[in-house]
Amino acid sequence: MIFQTPNAGDDLGGGKEATKTLAAFFQMIADGQELPKMEWDLKDSQKTGAELTVKVNQPAKAIRLWTADAEARDFRKSQWSSRELEVKSGSSRAAATVTMPEKGHRAYLAEVVLTSSTGDEYKLSTEARVTPDDVK
Repeated sequence: MIFQTPNAGDDLGGGKEATKTLAAFFQMIADGQELPKMEWDLKDSQKTGAELTVKVNQPAKAIRLWTADAEARDFRKSQWSSRELEVKSGSSRAAATVTMPEKGHRAYLAEVVLTSSTGDEYKLSTEARVTPDDVK
């Protein structure tokens, strides 16, 4: 399970989003429910940016792409912004292109919003990546 909270800082923004996700997982485990399975594919190109595909085995309420820019590969002071991705009809799958910034670096990750059996929202995310990926 991966869950990232963009723009939350060291205190996770008070922990509200993290607590909701942990509570949903505890409830699923206690009830013997199947845990969500999320898969993603992140492909970086040194010339154009990156391609991201994400899918989950449960109905997604939303899938978002989060990005942040920085001159160097240090994003601690960067402001993350998100945009909704189109979820393919009849699936819980979305794809996005992450363009390379004119200068510096762009970090990105995908976030999936799911609904628990109790009706509460919780979120999963991909790992964060950086384009251009010039660290080898």
